[in-house]
Amino acid sequence: MSSPSVEPSSTGLGPAPALGLLGLISLGLGLAYAVPTVDPVAHWVLELVAQIPEGAWWRPFSPPPPAYGFGFRPLSVLVMQAYIEAFGPQAAPPPALLFVKVAGGLWLSGAATWAWLRSFGAGRAALPLAALSLCLAPQLFSAAGLTEFDGLGAAMTLLLSLCLHRLPARPALLGLLPPLLVLILTLKESAALIAFGVLAAHIVEHALSGARRWAAGLVALSTAAGLLWLAGAWQVIEVPHNPLHFEGLDPRLRLQIWAYAGAQLLIFAPLPAVLLAWAAALLPRLPAPARGPALALAALGLCALPLAAVANHYEAYYSDQPALMVLGGPLVLAPLAALALRPRARARLRLPLLLVLGPMAALAPAVLLASNPREDLASRLFLVVVPPLWLLLREAAAAVAAQLPDGGPGRLGQAARGALIGAAAWAALAGGLNATALHRARNAVDSTGTVILAQQPLRGALVMFDQFGLFRTGHELLPHLPGGALPDGLHHMFCPTQLRWAALPTLNHNQRTDAEQEWRQGRTIYLYSLGLRSLEGAPARAALHGDLRSLRHPFGVFHPLNVEGGPGPAPAQNPLEDARAATYGPDPDPLARIAAARGQERLRLAARVWLLPVQLHELPRRLAAGVGLLEDAELRLVLTELRYRGGPVRAPAGMPTQRPPGGPPGPPLSPR
Repeated sequence: MSSPSVEPSSTGLGPAPALGLLGLISLGLGLAYAVPTVDPVAHWVLELVAQIPEGAWWRPFSPPPPAYGFGFRPLSVLVMQAYIEAFGPQAAPPPALLFVKVAGGLWLSGAATWAWLRSFGAGRAALPLAALSLCLAPQLFSAAGLTEFDGLGAAMTLLLSLCLHRLPARPALLGLLPPLLVLILTLKESAALIAFGVLAAHIVEHALSGARRWAAGLVALSTAAGLLWLAGAWQVIEVPHNPLHFEGLDPRLRLQIWAYAGAQLLIFAPLPAVLLAWAAALLPRLPAPARGPALALAALGLCALPLAAVANHYEAYYSDQPALMVLGGPLVLAPLAALALRPRARARLRLPLLLVLGPMAALAPAVLLASNPREDLASRLFLVVVPPLWLLLREAAAAVAAQLPDGGPGRLGQAARGALIGAAAWAALAGGLNATALHRARNAVDSTGTVILAQQPLRGALVMFDQFGLFRTGHELLPHLPGGALPDGLHHMFCPTQLRWAALPTLNHNQRTDAEQEWRQGRTIYLYSLGLRSLEGAPARAALHGDLRSLRHPFGVFHPLNVEGGPGPAPAQNPLEDARAATYGPDPDPLARIAAARGQERLRLAARVWLLPVQLHELPRRLAAGVGLLEDAELRLVLTELRYRGGPVRAPAGMPTQRPPGGPPGPPLSPR
């Protein structure tokens, strides 16, 4: 199949000015992200890579608990080992290095997206869509993460797709396939699976379009690449089941996690765009005069939906609306499939549809078949599907325009269509701006807070973190900050914020720790609390606060934190994501109230942030609930020292005054 011919007048700017404009945008974002700290989990990953034996970068590696199984990413390990050799695993990266990584990675992603869209006939829309893709929060997270390479993998996979698409017309591109495949397959396990999904999509398309010789050749290439990859990565698949990581082979749990993965499409195709896709599929069934009013009514109905509390929007879509979490994938894909499979559009849109379905289907074995599947299929893994997905959504918008009559009710529909397109584009832009603001705010407080923590008298102390990422990296980070080696007897743990009694819980982070009893026996405890806090009024906080546990095991839960497994001071379900429910909840949260009642505040830092409404269709309901046009919040860091001084323990106001049955011995709690 030859690539579609595109008239030069319809392609917008030429390559040089288009790539130059994308470069300017990438440079600006690189400057915004060139800060002297990174996501704290990066230090944990670098410390893990530092433990890989010299010369073993090409072998599968096993991360320490709480993660289990094996990883196979030789290229990523090699790059990180080079960084460790130059700077060490815990040193803050030079801002200039982060600038180069962010700006260079984003430009490569933008250029690959632009070239792919232009080749597939997006015309003048290719450049604005490529520019908008650079602002996506998952794209920015991958670019700014020191140890994250998903954006790079997506860019190389798009170039692979571009070569596969043009092979019949330009056979010389065959020589680029082996090096591209080597780079992608050695970058990351998920990148490898997605690449095989892209290969499968092009094989099917070549076979259906009559290029069977090319389809057969790609089958042979895919088989050889797959066998070579399996020879190196076999341990990733052949891993004994670890019951602490995953609850057996329960198919219901696996399907829940796969539904969660499908819901990640809602970051790239927000609800206004989904409504346009459904309108493209359903409007032809209505009489022409009724189509404009029907679309306008549907847009108004979208504005009437309840507010959806969405957490961690830079890393994964996680909503308090169970229907969105369970049906998000089909909600996006069903109307686009109907659009792409229409007889008149099939030859043009079938391959973009396959390039959305193929990578997602390729990741299915990681959840449905693997012995230790990963729950954290974050949205950044699906960056490669953004260009074909947006191409299909553009076709849906064009199909809606063609179905609206000129004049009269048609103008009403055209206005609704324009508003929906604008709201969908705004969701991508606003999500990225919010992620950038939060990234810079975190740098402003966390870079100071970790140094202050390391300067405390930590010998024999227990450090509690109310963020799981901080807990994971704390043990590796602390000894490399001012103060030298790790103090004797220091232990650290993650503690859920949503405690149910005025007592610290018993937790298990590979060793049983009863924090309440440790504190009563005189052990000094430091609580390092870092989180986003809403500064809106109580009605607004109530409207924005949702139950963010719509899946049984949401993002990244490895095993229960509460050793007892029954009633206790930690929440009964106690997933790690309980901390998310505190974002817009009462201030302070239960854990912070315990710390304030028992301890002395050593540090308080805050960076003010103004967050944009990502979903414009929610704006009327947000304003009615008292939420400002710009949501007022702050990223707040509080370091508290808890030291037991004997005598009765006062319970914080608003919390129970007795310990639950079966708790550790100690003086009874007494009211204030």
